[in-house]
Amino acid sequence: MLLTSIYMMLALCGCTATERTTASTESNIRDGGSEIPDHMDVVVTESQDISENPTESMESSEIITPSGEYDFTICFAGDINLDDDWSTVIHMNQQENGILDCIGPELVQTMQEADVMCLNNEFTFSTEGEPLAGKLYVFRAHPDRVDILHTLGVDAVSLANNHACDFGSVSLLQTMETLKEAGIAYVGAGANLE
Repeated sequence: MLLTSIYMMLALCGCTATERTTASTESNIRDGGSEIPDHMDVVVTESQDISENPTESMESSEIITPSGEYDFTICFAGDINLDDDWSTVIHMNQQENGILDCIGPELVQTMQEADVMCLNNEFTFSTEGEPLAGKLYVFRAHPDRVDILHTLGVDAVSLANNHACDFGSVSLLQTMETLKEAGIAYVGAGANLE
């Protein structure tokens, strides 16, 4: 599920990655009579069926030893709560530079420089709806606060959490609309199952 979410975020944010087929002992691919080590990847360079003639297929593929270098950086953060009445937000509102005075500059720089920055949106961007009955903590922020996500370099958020509908489905729909208008991708919730 996490990998699917990552691919969805990459697609939503316009990033690309090279697809690799990893050789394993189960694949019965042989190179000179010995199995390809588990730490190596086989990159199929053209459309081919490697099950029919593994040795010939290996000759038209290249073996890559992972170098640890990547073409992009994905940064994940945990919950963020920008609820208008939450104590940390009240403190942030009193700071000259807002959120930038509340988070270390090195962390902000890391978030801003990431190719894909994703965090968990643990509140709704909404002015509508009523608090869910019987729920002790409900969180919402005015939709104008979406600019804080831009300041942090956020490209995508997860809405799959226990606060996405704190003020009913209308608040979730307004949150999705706010994010869409701001150009921030979201995963984990939607207007329907599709």
